[in-house]
Amino acid sequence: MQKILMFDQGEERHVRLQIKNIRGEPFTILKAQFELVRGTKVEDFGDAQILDHVIDVLIAPEQIGICGEIS
Repeated sequence: MQKILMFDQGEERHVRLQIKNIRGEPFTILKAQFELVRGTKVEDFGDAQILDHVIDVLIAPEQIGICGEIS
């Protein structure tokens, strides 16, 4: 999944994704990672926090206007 996020310089935000199974079957998220990418340069990366069926990442880019990818 790729999402364009606009930030002011020095701003930080939590980005949370709620994951749902369209069939309603139970599931467990075992691992989630993120990358912050500007153009072709990876600015930050790491493991995302998993809270039941919500993936949470604190994003604090160095520059304004960043593209973040959560996989």
